[in-house]
Amino acid sequence: IVDNMPVTWCYDVEDGQKFCNPGFPIGCYVTEGRQRKDACAVNLDFSEKDTFYVFNHVDITIHYHVVENEALGARLVAAKMEPKSYKHNNVDAPDCAGGPMFISNKYSGEIKIPYTYTVTFEEDKKIRWASRWDYILESMPHTNIQWFR
Repeated sequence: IVDNMPVTWCYDVEDGQKFCNPGFPIGCYVTEGRQRKDACAVNLDFSEKDTFYVFNHVDITIHYHVVENEALGARLVAAKMEPKSYKHNNVDAPDCAGGPMFISNKYSGEIKIPYTYTVTFEEDKKIRWASRWDYILESMPHTNIQWFR
């Protein structure tokens, strides 16, 4: 949550629509038959059978709208994130390079997993502050919203 807005993970679903989820997966699994489960379906690099993929990096993008005709400043209109998986070349100095971080289901040793993130700020003149929740509500067609007067 950033400034009372949920940080959402938005991804493509059927018919070219987007679904925005207030939260994100920490990983996914590819079965013995190479079937990508859950979030593994979003990346073709997740292909090793009977393997877990770890989302150990998050790109966070804060969208803001510059306030006009009021006090100087900006207002947050969206906070989005994208989970990623990196097998860092050096776990003691993560570089967000290399292929995806994976763990075979048959692995039985100790493993060190570095977690990283980036934060980017983007001005968005299209989203008005009063409409900042629209992209979340529109992506969840079966959401039941109760309005109070």
